[in-house]
Amino acid sequence: MNKKIKVVAFVMAIMMMISSAAFAMTGTVKGGSLKMRDMPSTDGKNLGWMKNGSTVTVSECGTTGWYAATGDVYGNVKCKGTPTRLSGYCMSKWIE
Repeated sequence: MNKKIKVVAFVMAIMMMISSAAFAMTGTVKGGSLKMRDMPSTDGKNLGWMKNGSTVTVSECGTTGWYAATGDVYGNVKCKGTPTRLSGYCMSKWIE
Protein backbone atom coordinates (compact mmCIF):
# COMPACT_ATOMS: atom_id res chain seq x y z
CA MET A 1 0.00 0.00 0.00
CA ASN A 2 2.81 2.42 0.89
CA LYS A 3 4.43 1.81 -2.51
CA LYS A 4 1.18 2.76 -4.32
CA ILE A 5 1.01 6.06 -2.43
CA LYS A 6 4.60 6.86 -3.39
CA VAL A 7 3.91 6.07 -7.05
CA VAL A 8 0.77 8.25 -7.10
CA ALA A 9 2.64 11.12 -5.41
CA PHE A 10 5.49 10.80 -7.92
CA VAL A 11 3.10 10.85 -10.90
CA MET A 12 1.28 13.89 -9.51
CA ALA A 13 4.58 15.73 -9.02
CA ILE A 14 5.59 15.01 -12.64
CA MET A 15 2.20 16.22 -13.91
CA MET A 16 2.55 19.47 -11.95
CA MET A 17 6.01 20.10 -13.40
CA ILE A 18 4.79 19.46 -16.94
CA SER A 19 1.78 21.77 -16.57
CA SER A 20 3.97 24.54 -15.09
CA ALA A 21 6.50 24.23 -17.91
CA ALA A 22 3.73 24.28 -20.52
CA PHE A 23 2.26 27.45 -19.03
CA ALA A 24 5.18 29.66 -20.12
CA MET A 25 5.05 30.60 -23.80
CA THR A 26 6.69 32.98 -26.20
CA GLY A 27 5.02 35.84 -27.95
CA THR A 28 5.88 38.70 -30.30
CA VAL A 29 5.46 42.39 -29.53
CA LYS A 30 3.08 43.99 -32.04
CA GLY A 31 1.86 47.50 -32.79
CA GLY A 32 4.98 49.50 -31.87
CA SER A 33 7.21 49.62 -28.81
CA LEU A 34 5.58 48.15 -25.71
CA LYS A 35 6.04 49.43 -22.15
CA MET A 36 7.13 46.99 -19.47
CA ARG A 37 5.88 47.92 -16.00
CA ASP A 38 6.71 46.86 -12.46
CA MET A 39 3.10 45.86 -11.70
CA PRO A 40 0.12 44.80 -13.86
CA SER A 41 -1.48 48.23 -14.06
CA THR A 42 -1.02 51.47 -15.99
CA ASP A 43 -0.19 52.91 -12.56
CA GLY A 44 2.93 50.71 -12.48
CA LYS A 45 6.36 52.28 -12.93
CA ASN A 46 7.60 52.12 -16.53
CA LEU A 47 10.71 49.90 -16.61
CA GLY A 48 11.35 50.62 -20.29
CA TRP A 49 10.19 49.62 -23.76
CA MET A 50 10.36 46.42 -25.78
CA LYS A 51 10.93 46.68 -29.51
CA ASN A 52 8.13 45.96 -31.98
CA GLY A 53 8.65 42.46 -33.40
CA SER A 54 10.82 41.26 -30.49
CA THR A 55 10.21 37.90 -28.84
CA VAL A 56 9.20 37.76 -25.19
CA THR A 57 8.52 34.94 -22.74
CA VAL A 58 5.08 35.38 -21.21
CA SER A 59 2.80 33.78 -18.65
CA GLU A 60 -0.51 34.72 -17.11
CA CYS A 61 -0.18 37.03 -14.14
CA GLY A 62 -3.67 36.75 -12.66
CA THR A 63 -4.75 40.24 -13.72
CA THR A 64 -7.01 40.29 -16.80
CA GLY A 65 -5.40 42.05 -19.75
CA TRP A 66 -1.81 41.66 -18.49
CA TYR A 67 1.01 39.16 -18.90
CA ALA A 68 4.02 38.61 -16.72
CA ALA A 69 6.83 38.89 -19.28
CA THR A 70 10.59 38.66 -19.73
CA GLY A 71 12.27 40.39 -22.64
CA ASP A 72 14.91 42.81 -23.88
CA VAL A 73 14.00 46.25 -22.54
CA TYR A 74 15.34 49.58 -23.76
CA GLY A 75 15.57 52.83 -21.82
CA ASN A 76 13.84 54.86 -24.55
CA VAL A 77 10.69 54.60 -26.66
CA LYS A 78 12.70 54.37 -29.92
CA CYS A 79 14.43 51.22 -28.57
CA LYS A 80 17.91 52.47 -29.42
CA GLY A 81 21.09 51.44 -27.65
CA THR A 82 21.76 48.28 -25.69
CA PRO A 83 18.78 46.49 -24.12
CA THR A 84 18.67 44.94 -20.66
CA ARG A 85 16.95 41.60 -20.07
CA LEU A 86 14.16 42.34 -17.56
CA SER A 87 10.99 40.81 -16.20
CA GLY A 88 7.83 42.77 -15.51
CA TYR A 89 4.27 43.19 -16.78
CA CYS A 90 2.89 44.09 -20.23
CA MET A 91 -0.58 44.61 -21.66
CA SER A 92 -1.55 41.31 -23.27
CA LYS A 93 -3.31 42.93 -26.24
CA TRP A 94 0.08 44.02 -27.62
CA ILE A 95 1.61 40.52 -27.64
CA GLU A 96 0.70 37.87 -30.24
